[in-house]
This record gives sequence, structure tokens and C-alpha cells, in this order.
Amino acid sequence: MSFNFINGEIHMKQRSLLKACLAVMVGTATVCAQEFIQVRTLSELQKIGSGIDGWTMDASYLLMNDIDASATATWNDGAGFTPIGNQASPFRGYFEGQGYVIRNLTINRPTESEVGLFGYVEGALVYDVGLLGGSILGQALIGGLAGWASDSALGWCAINCWVRGGANGGYEVG
Repeated sequence: MSFNFINGEIHMKQRSLLKACLAVMVGTATVCAQEFIQVRTLSELQKIGSGIDGWTMDASYLLMNDIDASATATWNDGAGFTPIGNQASPFRGYFEGQGYVIRNLTINRPTESEVGLFGYVEGALVYDVGLLGGSILGQALIGGLAGWASDSALGWCAINCWVRGGANGGYEVG
């Protein structure tokens, strides 16, 4: 997988390496004997790790298309998207992006740590997803894809968005 940035857009030369063994079913997908929950909408992206209908922190998720996350700018009284996972309840699952892009994600949490699409991942795999546009703001442990990653693999991902730490004491920004 490789990424090119052309006129502000992420272009991916190859889709997921898992395509070869992907058998799509209704509502879920089976990938090499691994059952994935399909993620198609922004509300489903936010549902990851909620525990609702099996959407747990240790489940496997498959992004099925690009997602426009522009609406997150007004979510939660301006705080935006709630990062998936935190130190008390880390994301320990698998997220396969299939080369799709999440556009214009807003996370505005200047007094919080563990800020990113995934706030805290531990023993997880996040693979083959792009973030384009948007803004991610936190106090500490801030990243576009993950605020904190422990014993995890984050691979084949492209990020092109603003990631900032707090003005006073912000650290570990990436």
C-alpha cells in the first residue's frame, strides 16, 4: 500500500491486503475466519467500543467506504468526536480501513489527554485507513490516528490533518 497526496487528496494505490480472503455477508464480513463488524456511517464509527450490539473494544471492525465526518464539528457542544478508547477502557480490537478515508474529523478537547480517532489502543491493530482534513486538539498524548498506543500496530495509514497540543503544558503530540 502506498499513499500519494495530490491536490489535497489522499490517493491510495492499492486497497486492503485482506481483499484476497474477504467474503462479505449481510451486516458482517468474514476475513480469513475472523468476523468483522462493518462500519459504513459516521454514527457507526462513533459506536465502536460502545458495547451496544457487540460493538466492543475488543471486536474487529471493517471500514466499508469513505466517511465524511464534517458533522463532528458541532457534536458534544463543540468537543467533537469522542475518541475510541481511553486508559481505563482501551481499544484492543482490530480496525481494518481497507484504504478508505475519514474526512474532516473534528476533536476539540483542549483539557483532555489520549486524543485522536483512537484515544488509547493496547494490543490492537489499526490498519490501512486515511485521515484527511479536520482538526484534532488535546492537552497531551495527541495523535491523528491514536493518542496513545501500547503493544499495538498502526500500519499503512496516511494522515493529513491538523493535530495540536494545548497552549499550556501540551506534550506528546504527533
